[in-house]
Amino acid sequence: MHNGGTAMLPEGLVTGRRILVVGHSFLGDALMTTPFIRALADSGPDALGILAAGHGLDVYGRLPFAPILHERSEPSVIRRIRQTGYDLAFVLKDDLSSVLAVWRCAIKERRGFARECSSIFLTRAVRPSNAPVHGAARHFALAGIPAPPNLKTEYHLRAEERARASVLLAEVGTPYIVLAPSTTRPEKNWPVELCREYIQRITQSGQTVVLLGAGTDRQRHSLVSKESGALDLTGLTTTGEAAALIEGATCVVACDSGPMHLAAALGRPLVALFGQTDPARCGPCSTQAVILRATTACSPCLNHRCGSGARCMASIPADKVCEACMQLTGL
Repeated sequence: MHNGGTAMLPEGLVTGRRILVVGHSFLGDALMTTPFIRALADSGPDALGILAAGHGLDVYGRLPFAPILHERSEPSVIRRIRQTGYDLAFVLKDDLSSVLAVWRCAIKERRGFARECSSIFLTRAVRPSNAPVHGAARHFALAGIPAPPNLKTEYHLRAEERARASVLLAEVGTPYIVLAPSTTRPEKNWPVELCREYIQRITQSGQTVVLLGAGTDRQRHSLVSKESGALDLTGLTTTGEAAALIEGATCVVACDSGPMHLAAALGRPLVALFGQTDPARCGPCSTQAVILRATTACSPCLNHRCGSGARCMASIPADKVCEACMQLTGL
């Protein structure tokens, strides 16, 4: 997938109507819905609301066309949505609970994917393709059109987040590379020893490495940064502050994760590491990305049982990651 595409939705589908979108709560998944939501906004709806939670609310709350936000955990959310008077809903999540939510909201037209027994609660149930379809492209099927060839995800930064990033970088006197080697699933993490080798190699080019991650990654990242010279900011940033740090980086190295999708949305040079998951389905929407895939025969497998001992991620060597960074940036 690449940056820059726009989509023309079928005439009359959205224009002048009150649209509700059921979005995602995970950062990467939410970012991959932004091209479709942008297409809806550009088609002139009378109102555009988004029902979401978690990181999704952050992503959608930054969109410049200011959609109406509905938080899924709010006790009165169904009543509020009913009062808003939506007449068309697009359910971008595949789970039954999301479909039931819009059904309970008494929205006349409800479009979503045919999963579990959800079809009976939808007025139009679209059967997912058997072939791999990228997460940023699949939602266009709900509008009855193919996705445009070039799609752009969106994440909009705030001035105070850029200012905070500058404070955090005060001790970094050289250009820097962001390394985000951990995810919410251990089997997708790049091993500690390879991270340390990468830092040792890439710092020889005059770059400082900035480690980013969630608070739950602190113990693992402390092993990565120990005596390496890396600046470890794991758990010390909000999502927006991490995005501001990514925006200023010479290059970003990340696993299949939220930081990877942030780097793509912000147009940064990116080396994306894939093992268990398939970049055809969830790779970065970017023309400035190099995807390095595992060399194991079992990859991609979508197997959640491998855990931190997954052989696939261990098959991506540090020297190849360094080469990819240099290829992208001319270091």
